[in-house]
Amino acid sequence: MLDKDTIEVSDDHLLLSNKLEEHNITVQQLSNMTGRACSTLYRYLMGGQTIPSIVWRVIYQKTKDQEILKLITGDLPLVIADMSEILDPNFGIPELRKIMEMRQAQLDSEQNIVNILADGKIDASDRKEIEEYRKNIKQQLRTEYQIYLTIDRLYEKAIRNA
Repeated sequence: MLDKDTIEVSDDHLLLSNKLEEHNITVQQLSNMTGRACSTLYRYLMGGQTIPSIVWRVIYQKTKDQEILKLITGDLPLVIADMSEILDPNFGIPELRKIMEMRQAQLDSEQNIVNILADGKIDASDRKEIEEYRKNIKQQLRTEYQIYLTIDRLYEKAIRNA
């Protein structure tokens, strides 16, 4: 894992070089992805110029490299969930109700975890439930997002038809 205390700004060029090599990204590819000239990218790689955040963001988007995410976000805890795989534009009221039932089951599980934590006694079954919660957090975020998008889309459709 990336330790923010061991990589100084002046060493970013080494990290950039390592990440490009690790993920088989050429300077030309990075140039195409960022819109920066190759000559500018070479200056970054030689340590002659500060690397802007756009470069790190583009590399992260392409690689999902957690070290880069840590560099960008610092100690801020994040959960990254790819929403593109769940967005169904054809959801209607029946599908919305089903997904809201799924979200309610997730909320019930979260309430159970609050109860587990409130009693202060964590046993093996509690650990299993919490690990399951951690494992499913991305699906919970996707579910919530699908509900939001479906409601928003149906609302906009209702306004247009009114």
